[in-house]
Amino acid sequence: MEIEEIKNMWKKQTTESTAPGKGKNSDILDVIYSMEKKTKRKYIIATTAMALELSFFLYLIIYSGIFRGLSLAGAVLIILAIIFGGVSIWSTNILFKKDDLINPGKIFLKEIIEKLQRRRFLRIYVIPVYLVMIAFGLSMIFSEHLAEASLFLKILAYSASYLYMLIIYIITARKEIRKEKNEIEPIRKKITALIMQMESD
Repeated sequence: MEIEEIKNMWKKQTTESTAPGKGKNSDILDVIYSMEKKTKRKYIIATTAMALELSFFLYLIIYSGIFRGLSLAGAVLIILAIIFGGVSIWSTNILFKKDDLINPGKIFLKEIIEKLQRRRFLRIYVIPVYLVMIAFGLSMIFSEHLAEASLFLKILAYSASYLYMLIIYIITARKEIRKEKNEIEPIRKKITALIMQMESD
């Protein structure tokens, strides 16, 4: 999300007058619309990667025959995690209608706040669940396919997989939670204040 664009927009709001038919609401929507276009591109990239992973596991399950019993259950769990992750990120997508850009109202502004709150929930709670599902799925696959492997190879496979997921999560979560606290939350409060102002007018 382009946080600097939103912050600059709010600063600009405090110094510019409101023109008939446009004004503050339209300025806000213009910036958020631009922000959401970039967010959608990120979602499309993430969804494409998930679709490739899903296709890979489905191919292995259907055609390779390498998954049986416990490893098959692990592969299915990973597939469910991928679907869960894809549905979760797109549930936070902010949909813009033509009327919302021309004449945005408090209902749409409330929807924006709801989606921002959902993204916070996604970052803090849903992503860890997604990673845990992936980790359990990999464990089930490893436990069967590495049953005859050496202890060193088992430790290497488990450690490399889990450390990679842990490092990615820690780096991403710390960055996003810091943004949530220092940047997104103040902006959300300002949108809430604007809604209250609209309700009082």
